[in-house]
Amino acid sequence: MPSSQTPLSPPSDTDLPTLLAQATQAYALKDYPHAANLYSRATTLQAEQRGEMDPENADLLYARGRCVYHVAVGQMRRGWGFLEGHIW
Repeated sequence: MPSSQTPLSPPSDTDLPTLLAQATQAYALKDYPHAANLYSRATTLQAEQRGEMDPENADLLYARGRCVYHVAVGQMRRGWGFLEGHIW
């Protein structure tokens, strides 16, 4: 493996399978902000390759939305910590 292609190097924006694999891994590790970023890059790349209205884009858009949801919930919980334990 060449030194420029280390396993920890950031994914190339031209390599969709690598972006998807890293996004899936970040989601599994509950690193939702990083996963959302990777899914966003993958969605943009796939839309450029296949067109914005391709039905194949739906899965990536859903995965990105799921990550953004988790980011928002995490921010809400941190910001509204005084309400924990209360049911509203």
